[in-house]
Parts: sequence; C-alpha cells; structure tokens
Amino acid sequence: MTINPLQEQLVSLKDAAKLFPKNARGKHPHVSAIYRYTSHGCRGVALESMQAGSVRSTSREAVARFFERLSSVLCTSRAVTTEQSHAIVDERQRMLKSSVQEAR
Repeated sequence: MTINPLQEQLVSLKDAAKLFPKNARGKHPHVSAIYRYTSHGCRGVALESMQAGSVRSTSREAVARFFERLSSVLCTSRAVTTEQSHAIVDERQRMLKSSVQEAR
C-alpha cells in the first residue's frame, strides 16, 4: 500500500522516530534508523515513505502498518538451529570463494 497524502497524517522521519517504542535505555530510535527502514526495510518489511522535493516523509498510518507487518513476520518466522546457521554460513563462503575465483 502506498501513502495517500490527502487522507493520511504525514510526519517527518524525525517525528516518526517518536512514534516508535523506546529501547532499554529509554530512547527512541535515531532518525537514521527510520530512514534505513524506508530504504532497506527491517526483516524484509519496509516502512512506506514518500519523497517531496528534498524531504522524505511517512505517515502515522504507515508506521502502524509497518508495525503490523513486522509483527506478523516475526510471529510466523521459525527459529534457525545452530546447525542450520552453520550450513548457511558454509554455503555462503563457498559461493563467495567461487565468485572470487571466477573473477580472476
């Protein structure tokens, strides 16, 4: 879903950070983390945003949708065992080695 600026309450990324829960130290996430959520996402879920000139904004509703989608991803994901984690690392190392050898 995309942000509808006529129907949703737009907020700057700085103000959006204040909508996120505080961490163990009692601080909201830094604005750079919110920007990262809009560009790269978190656990495969991106925070919807819009660019108006040089200003990137999101909406209160988009933050709520982000939390909903992120929660559903976390609830449905299964834990990876240590053996599976080692297998994944080994496979990625093999892929990296083969790509380096091909580049030569």
